[in-house]
Amino acid sequence: MQATRLRKGMLIKVGTDLFRVLELQHVTPGNLRGFVRVKL
Repeated sequence: MQATRLRKGMLIKVGTDLFRVLELQHVTPGNLRGFVRVKL
């Protein structure tokens, strides 16, 4: 799954565990590539 497709409230399966996306933030630090910071 691409990080840009994540949405707040989604359930994500990692192995056999389910995690819910609580917070989502797109970060662009200076001249570096952007990334998505997620709190599960």
